[in-house]
Amino acid sequence: MDASKVTDYYSAPTPSQIAQQAESWLKHTATHINITEAVKRSPEELQKMYEDAKNKVGTLNKVVGGVCTSHSFCPSKFQCVGCAAKVPEVEKKNELLKMKEWASTSEQGWREMGLLPEANRMNQVIRDCDRELHEIELMEGYLKDEKYRPKFRIK
Repeated sequence: MDASKVTDYYSAPTPSQIAQQAESWLKHTATHINITEAVKRSPEELQKMYEDAKNKVGTLNKVVGGVCTSHSFCPSKFQCVGCAAKVPEVEKKNELLKMKEWASTSEQGWREMGLLPEANRMNQVIRDCDRELHEIELMEGYLKDEKYRPKFRIK
């Protein structure tokens, strides 16, 4: 085999190296240029990559029950319920209730089929939903307390 072909193969960057460099470039340029305008003038392939990434990663992306605060690629592989990078929102409580209902139904189905690992995963989703719902209840209590105005009389 030709040594230059071997060298070319092993010297090619890995996908994770490319992603790291792209993230580094975005961080650097984001402070100097309007990234949306820059992407408009970039090659079509880069525009497509930007659009794909915009909907998958990034701070303040909407996710089930809250918003994502991760600034790079998803650490939990888009299993947002239970992810430490997600901030639950009171307004999205119904989304978590629906997710919990779905996981409960799925857990029963998997268990009936004898697929215990899948049933156990659904139990984990249910526990994660319960934890986030508890956080939302605490937030609701805080919001209620924040509006509380004590009434007092001086005799």
